[in-house]
Amino acid sequence: MNRFLVLVASVGLLGCEPKEGATPQAAQDMQAKCTTLRDGLVIYKTAAGFKLSRPEWMHNLSFEERFTNDCELASMKLHFALVGNELLPVPHPGIKHPKSVALPSSYDQLTLFLNFQDVRTQGPGEPSEWACSSKHKVYKFPEFGIQMCGIGPSPNVTTMPFYPRFEIADGRNPPTSMKCRHEDIEGRKIDDITNLSVPYACRGYWAWRPGAHAMFDLGNGEVLKKLRLAIGLAETTLNSWVLPE
Repeated sequence: MNRFLVLVASVGLLGCEPKEGATPQAAQDMQAKCTTLRDGLVIYKTAAGFKLSRPEWMHNLSFEERFTNDCELASMKLHFALVGNELLPVPHPGIKHPKSVALPSSYDQLTLFLNFQDVRTQGPGEPSEWACSSKHKVYKFPEFGIQMCGIGPSPNVTTMPFYPRFEIADGRNPPTSMKCRHEDIEGRKIDDITNLSVPYACRGYWAWRPGAHAMFDLGNGEVLKKLRLAIGLAETTLNSWVLPE
């Protein structure tokens, strides 16, 4: 059976949102107030200062979006499927994919928690001392486009000399990074770490573009072999949805 990746792009829970206990209608009203529909696209003005669109038919729930008091997008959730080497938006339940794509019932997941912030006030992201570039020993796996370094010992990981951090080795600063649960790492060794298969997910950090960065969960399955592909296709897709001013 073909396997695929689901990508969920979500931006932090900041900004204006329906009050606790509010009806789903309140969230729908906020979405309708702060978005524009044009040519089958839902269009947002993000808190990072750029416009972003998505297909109107793709899976999206109004309470998964948050807006600032100025109606700028501060958070959203987007669902994608990776079928082979193609990233496809997942249709809203009950709606068929425009390309008549039938998504398989078994899949790997990538959940992306993406924050949109004013570039002038955006934080620095991960501390630079966490990056593999600041470590003495770095293990490279060019066949998967990733590298690994240690971020200190762990009493819960006895089969490796350290608790590992993984990065996409593309020279970006800050790097796209990921860490897995201690119980998933236990039993693995350095020479077979790329065969790591997780039952749930590993968590990472991705700086998409100025003002937009993400925490993400990638799983399940052989996450290290899929990390570069998943993030690369996500970036290509989201870049294509950015609209000119």
